[in-house]
Parts: sequence; structure tokens; C-alpha cells
Amino acid sequence: MTATVVIAGLGLLAGCSERGTDSGGSDTAVSTPTAATSTVASAPSPVSTPTETARVFDVERMNHDVRAVLVEHYQVDGVGDVSCPRNRAVEAGARFACYVEAAEQQRKVTITVQDNDGRYEVGKLQ
Repeated sequence: MTATVVIAGLGLLAGCSERGTDSGGSDTAVSTPTAATSTVASAPSPVSTPTETARVFDVERMNHDVRAVLVEHYQVDGVGDVSCPRNRAVEAGARFACYVEAAEQQRKVTITVQDNDGRYEVGKLQ
């Protein structure tokens, strides 16, 4: 089963983190053809700081969106807190993990950045 969700917003700022959406329920990673995936996009903001030009994901938004996809699109029960890493650059091909409390266990999902516009894919809950 594959599901795709696209969320657009002004969630990217230089020096901030991004959030995403995820799929759940399997030990299969995003790169596996059978993995359910979800794609999220955030529009870049024109705001930048003089010392930092790299765009990063909005971690609060990513945490929220990952949880929403797990609950609403993949019907994962018992999803609690989601914790994605801060200050992750918007860079095509980058991969990182978000940690999720689900059914009173700590699990993880793999985030794969799809493009430099902020779209990312969330792998199945591991």
C-alpha cells in the first residue's frame, strides 16, 4: 500500500527545522519497494540571516505532520510524541530518522528528502 500526502506552507526558514509526514506499521524502510510512503513539501521562505544561508526544516511542523500521517493515513494506533532532529538541511537525497512513541514503545521512521524544494518521503514505522 502506498499513500502520498503533500502539505505546502511557509515552513522553511534559514536556521529553522522542517517537519514531515510518515507512514507506519512495518519494519520495511523507505527504499524498499513495498514501503508505504508519504511525501510532504514546504515552500521556502524569503527570509534569511546574514550568517546562514542554508535552508532547514521546521522541526515542530515536521513532528506534527509525521504524527498526522501515522494516525490519519496509515491508521497506526497509540501514536504519541514524535521527535525529528533539528536543523536538518533541505538537501535532495538526505536521509534521517524521526523517533515515534507508538503502542508505548519507541519506534522510528526514515525521512528521505526528495528535492531541494522541501519535499520529503516518510518510510514505514520500524
